[in-house]
Amino acid sequence: MPMILHNTTYNVLFEAETSWFEWMKARHLPALRGTPGVAACTFLRLLTEIDNGGSTYTVQVRFTALDAYEQFLLKYNPSLQDQITAGFPNQFVSFQTTLKEV
Repeated sequence: MPMILHNTTYNVLFEAETSWFEWMKARHLPALRGTPGVAACTFLRLLTEIDNGGSTYTVQVRFTALDAYEQFLLKYNPSLQDQITAGFPNQFVSFQTTLKEV
């Protein structure tokens, strides 16, 4: 069965990186891993950076079923992203993509 992958890429200002990184590891990633339908969650740092004033990370969340992913988008993702924004206002930018394993 193909996996659905939800990827969020974050570019975090250098001055916020340490506290943002620790918060992600302590709060955000455990919350993601505890979300119904999540099969796996990976936290990665981009090694091929361009000079943009920050560091880039991705969080990749795998789902085994499309319906679990859709429920995640409706019920959990908005509040999880709101928590990051509230904790680190104007200290990062992000974008999300959805991929299907082929």
